[in-house]
Amino acid sequence: MATPSATSTSAYSAILAKEYLIIAVGTKNPCKIDAVRDAFTRIISTTSPSTKLVIKSYSVPSGVSDQPTTDEETRRGARNRAQGAAEKAIEEGDPCDFAVGLEGGIVDEVKAGSK
Repeated sequence: MATPSATSTSAYSAILAKEYLIIAVGTKNPCKIDAVRDAFTRIISTTSPSTKLVIKSYSVPSGVSDQPTTDEETRRGARNRAQGAAEKAIEEGDPCDFAVGLEGGIVDEVKAGSK
């Protein structure tokens, strides 16, 4: 496992030292938004408890099929949603500290080699 560089560690520390941490999420799905809020709350509560989270959700396209059928397609959809959310935040004049994309997909277990 790679260890973070001094630059990335100091950048991460600077972000966590902010009063507000802005998270852009590429979905309007309340369950996915809650999952992102819960994940960041767990991180922030142990590393920077005084930092407040601001979650902004955006309806952005995944750029993949409605039901991705491969891991690669699912990951591409998540990346596209994160990038779209970050771009929307910038368009609104409120750049985010983190952008998150979540994409659900299915994989045929027989094709994937599992039984």
